[in-house]
Amino acid sequence: MHALQRLGRAIAASSVLASGVAVAATDPADLVGSHWQLIQFQSNDDNQPPLQPTGAGTYTLSLLSGGHAQLQLDCNQAQGTWTAVASRERSSGTFAFGPLAQTRMRCPETSLEPALTAKLPWVRTYRLERSNLYLGLMADGGILSWQRLDGRDGPTLWRVRQLDQAVSLRLVASQRGLVLRELASGTVLNNLGCSTADQSWCQVELPGGGGRGYVPLRDLESEPSTPLR
Repeated sequence: MHALQRLGRAIAASSVLASGVAVAATDPADLVGSHWQLIQFQSNDDNQPPLQPTGAGTYTLSLLSGGHAQLQLDCNQAQGTWTAVASRERSSGTFAFGPLAQTRMRCPETSLEPALTAKLPWVRTYRLERSNLYLGLMADGGILSWQRLDGRDGPTLWRVRQLDQAVSLRLVASQRGLVLRELASGTVLNNLGCSTADQSWCQVELPGGGGRGYVPLRDLESEPSTPLR
């Protein structure tokens, strides 16, 4: 059986359990206050290749307390509400977004923004596995895979995007912060956690104790994840 189908069925089964164990939407502690970056969207149709972010586009999701949701969808932003009900195992359950108010700038033709905007209203389930969040669409519509940004599970490997110029590692999370050093495209870093407020900064560290500081989230990308088997 296709790995995505196995994951989708596991999520669906957990949502059935959730109907018998009502948990407040703010109760799944691993979701409240969490921040995520999109890895890919995979359809359940084996003939459709996965959609993955490319270029400088940034796609992030923040699940804030009080049921507030904030998203960066490439060149657009969206905000609204989210609700979740955990299953007995508490790492999965039902999930839904409320209406999302979104800006309407025209993004590059390669942007995933239109596809994400169309799919988010159909999210119905969630599953947490290590540092990944999988949001399942209704009627086996596919899986949105996200990687944790907030550092709750410890450092994760990231790298500087392919850019025309070096990226500044700063002492504090501000464009006015002291520049500690310049980081070339492709530089691998330990991501210690990101904030999605304002310009979205991440605290990073060069492997081997080579220095710690802050870099804008838009200038980083996650190292490729091991594909589902």
